[in-house]
Amino acid sequence: MEILMRCIRCNYETGEAIAQCPKCGHALHKAHLLRAIGGIVTTLGALLVMLSAMIGAAVALMRSYPREGSSSDATFIYGLLAFVFVAGVAALIKGTRMVKYRRM
Repeated sequence: MEILMRCIRCNYETGEAIAQCPKCGHALHKAHLLRAIGGIVTTLGALLVMLSAMIGAAVALMRSYPREGSSSDATFIYGLLAFVFVAGVAALIKGTRMVKYRRM
């Protein structure tokens, strides 16, 4: 079975076992390895999105009960959760593209 090698910089593909891309000189990677990495990135992105959504819901529920704490604390927590959520969505998109196109 022929192993497909792909350059992640210029998208050059070859079935030969060479280490560097003849077009741009960048290292070649096995296409199936890029798909596996894409699957891992997609899974981690989904976990980040779900975790930030669950923590956000828990914080919103806790804020409904009267207790000490300032609104700036809540703003910081929501801002941090928004950052994690956006990072998770970005990882989902990047991982899906890696799986689909076998390219970083």
